Amino acid sequence: MRSSIVTAMLVVLGLVSRVEAQPLADRVPADALVYVGWSGADSMGPGYAGSHLEAVLKESKFSELVNVSLPRLMQKLGAKAPEARKFAALASAIGGPMWRHPTAFYFGGLDIDPNAGPVPKIALVCDAGAEGPALAAQLKQVMANATPPFEIKVEEQGGVVAIAAGAKGWGAAQKPAAALQTATKFQSALAQVQKQPVAAVYIDVEGIVKLADQMMANAPQGPTWAKAKQILGLEGVRRFIWTAGFDQRDWMGQAFVDAPAPRRGAIPGMFDARPLSDEIVKAIPQTATVAAAGKFDLGGLVRGIRQAIAQFDPNAGQEVENGFAQIKQMIGLDLQTDLFDVLGEDWAVYVDPMAAGEGLLGFSLVNKAKDASKLEASLTKLEGTANGLLQQAMAENGMTVQFKEEKIAGGATLHEFAIPFVSPTWSVDHGNLYLGLYPQVVQGGVEQVSEGGKSILDNEDFVAVRKRLGNVPNASGFTFANLPKSAPEAYQQILMVLRIYVGMADMFGADSPAMLLPPLRKIMPHLAPAGSVSWVDAAGWHAKSVEPFPGSTMFTAGGGGQVLMAQQALLVSILLPSLNRARETANRVKCGSNMRQIGQGILLYSNENKGKYPPDLGTLVKTEELTAAVFACPSGQTTELPAFANKNEEANWVNVHSDYVYLGKGMNITAGPETIVLYEKPGAHGGQGMNMLFGDGHVEFQMMPNARKMIQDQEAGKKGAGGL
Repeated sequence: MRSSIVTAMLVVLGLVSRVEAQPLADRVPADALVYVGWSGADSMGPGYAGSHLEAVLKESKFSELVNVSLPRLMQKLGAKAPEARKFAALASAIGGPMWRHPTAFYFGGLDIDPNAGPVPKIALVCDAGAEGPALAAQLKQVMANATPPFEIKVEEQGGVVAIAAGAKGWGAAQKPAAALQTATKFQSALAQVQKQPVAAVYIDVEGIVKLADQMMANAPQGPTWAKAKQILGLEGVRRFIWTAGFDQRDWMGQAFVDAPAPRRGAIPGMFDARPLSDEIVKAIPQTATVAAAGKFDLGGLVRGIRQAIAQFDPNAGQEVENGFAQIKQMIGLDLQTDLFDVLGEDWAVYVDPMAAGEGLLGFSLVNKAKDASKLEASLTKLEGTANGLLQQAMAENGMTVQFKEEKIAGGATLHEFAIPFVSPTWSVDHGNLYLGLYPQVVQGGVEQVSEGGKSILDNEDFVAVRKRLGNVPNASGFTFANLPKSAPEAYQQILMVLRIYVGMADMFGADSPAMLLPPLRKIMPHLAPAGSVSWVDAAGWHAKSVEPFPGSTMFTAGGGGQVLMAQQALLVSILLPSLNRARETANRVKCGSNMRQIGQGILLYSNENKGKYPPDLGTLVKTEELTAAVFACPSGQTTELPAFANKNEEANWVNVHSDYVYLGKGMNITAGPETIVLYEKPGAHGGQGMNMLFGDGHVEFQMMPNARKMIQDQEAGKKGAGGL
């Protein structure tokens, strides 16, 4: 009954990743934009035998839940709620067979029918074997009672069942002429992950963007879509794939985002994380049982959001800026420059039982600040403002709620918010910001760094997990969960959560087995430390994870009662590295926008001056209604603009302090598309490259070596420049 047990684990604990597999890749077309499937519970391959998953499932009673309890529940729900009857019938028809046998989901875009309009190319294919005829009959019965907006066909041949819309030239009886299995782009993505996984998911982002282009071509939202695509850099992300399967006795997952360098635009830039610093890793104690670290530029994210809003809707952007200005007036702080921008990109979160015991209430958050002194001053000022407001609010009740300060050994100051149950605390020391729900947690974090305590790098279990994942030298993020140590406390809370769901099902007539999970002593031999790692190379973003069996990370600190929070924390630590370039990519977009505005100003000036370009940039300020802000790169040297008494003063400032170098003096409208008219001063954008404005008005971001060569070639006269 192995298949039923696996099915139950999926339903109750969500143990198997929702991913796509090799099985049936020869049964769906090569134009798949989304392909999801798995090999089936009855055919998970030789890796299943002897695995931790097999051992745990043999000790559980999930088969009884699936074979008896859930079908009974579906029948009762269908009888009591007519509106749920169709869903119950469909779930009963496809659920079991499609989990037991190789199954694939396919979406291939839209098929434009002149008579019926656009029809989605979508299908579910299941190689159900002997169950195929019965499955097809059930599906046909369900579809006979349904009224879909387009034709849906159900076919069965030799045990293969296909329920599809928009399928032409392929189906249960016929394989597509060009199958996904042999598609070059699918094989290219698969080469970055497991070659024969139990399950996987594949998304052709490039194809989805092209589909959106077609849909928006003549739509009123077309220009908005084009602008969004440019700002986000959607064309820089090609494909995504995520696979999962057995590796030795464990369950291993791998993911890859095909976003090759150079990455331009907000979304490709998200997958351009630098390696973690040694300092942030060493801030995690050796005794931590749960830990995660990653890159995340909060200041860049907020700045990028502000700039994106302004580009899409200037009025909305102005409202946002007014809000920030009002906050600054109220508290005397610029949240962007005084708080968000001084936080560092390196973050770590961990639970150290030696600080406040097991459980997520004892988590510690550490940030390696860019400017620790400024950050501490800003937080102290915010704290003073909060204390003043709280004092006014609580005065009538005769109560006191406030932040309190306490010095600890070593000189650090703990700032504790004194309220019941938890007392959120922060401190800045040795260049780090520490946050926790109790002062004991923060003190432990401070002392870990200030006293040079042993770090997670000295933890044998962590070292073993890291080795298991390949000892990635340039890791930009990782997670770690010492399950054998956290499981005893977590097990009771898992039981509690299971009873919440199963107990509710019982109240509606499921009559579930009392003991879904075996006693902890039967699970413990199959628990081992788990973890994940993410990194970036020229091809794109990679992630790899290992755990004893799918869902085993539920046995982390906090247990089942807080498992969703734990999983989110671990997931975020994987995704945090993807945001580390948010600020830079947003700045590149804003800088390119500046240059395009300058190019338009040059064109307008030339139209009024017999085709001649302006003698300098300041002239555009006086003649074309451009402001000094347009001549300041967000990643450049200009942090704040001075107040100008008049246009002449503003124009003079632009000529001296602009972040852009103007080559257009003496040029005219005959300047060609290869002629550089304007480029950024070196040093912006992390020194990686620069935006350049050309004679036809287009803007390109060039990597620094190529940009320098292009400028040198032009100055040497190797490229023709109109009017030079």
